[in-house]
Amino acid sequence: MNLRRLPAPAAQAAAGVLLVTACGTGAGPPDGDPQDGATAGPVAPSAVADPELVLPWIPIGPTGPGEPLWYDPIRTLDCSDDDLVASRSEPVPLAGYLLCHALERDDPQLWSRGVEALESGGEPQNCWERAADAGLRRLVEFHRAHPGADPVLEPPEGTACPLVLEALETPVSADDPGAPVSVPSCGGAPVFLDGNIVRLPEGTVRSVSVGAVDVPVHSGNGGLFFRAPASAEAGPVSVTVAESDHPVEGKLELLYTRPPGGCPAPPPTVPDPGRAS
Repeated sequence: MNLRRLPAPAAQAAAGVLLVTACGTGAGPPDGDPQDGATAGPVAPSAVADPELVLPWIPIGPTGPGEPLWYDPIRTLDCSDDDLVASRSEPVPLAGYLLCHALERDDPQLWSRGVEALESGGEPQNCWERAADAGLRRLVEFHRAHPGADPVLEPPEGTACPLVLEALETPVSADDPGAPVSVPSCGGAPVFLDGNIVRLPEGTVRSVSVGAVDVPVHSGNGGLFFRAPASAEAGPVSVTVAESDHPVEGKLELLYTRPPGGCPAPPPTVPDPGRAS
């Protein structure tokens, strides 16, 4: 069975349209479990899909600490991933494992076992389980409505778990975790962002609002940071994410302080000798 992927929104679109081809064939071993070993990979972009065959799939986590090791293999349909195979004692990864192989082979027995695992799993316990469970149920409904058809996987907007701007950090505040995060009012100091947003693809979070001023977010030094704009006043200002591919929660405080000696004067402008009259 061939599975096509529509282009992902914004930061997920780098891979373009993918055609995922199942390589495993044949019957499972005597105990009825699917044989592992199938792989998938991107090929040339495919044609625009029939809207009826588009299946809203499973969103990114985002990947990082706390995400179950089985989540990304289900999302990417890596049916034989070691972590997915090792997690089959849990209801959601078991259902994902079986339905992934059922989709590869269009095997009625695997479809039936996957649905049984999905229905007997109880309520999902966290945001990753809820996202995977919902995507797998949409897959089952698609198969019932279009038996034998190849779904076109459409990456949905948003993420499985809420994105949160959790903390700000500067080189100075890192040495004193209990102190307010502060920067000189002169502007230009780097301020690093913390939270699960740092594990999104580069370019997903593009700017933050510092008080009434929007400034760009950069990637570097192993994280995301912005340079504090200059402020005419000392005191606290709020910091929120202004532009991102996905909604980001969190409103933090950045404290502007006035340096004892004031801000350094800008360097004098040196006339260009070539333009002298």
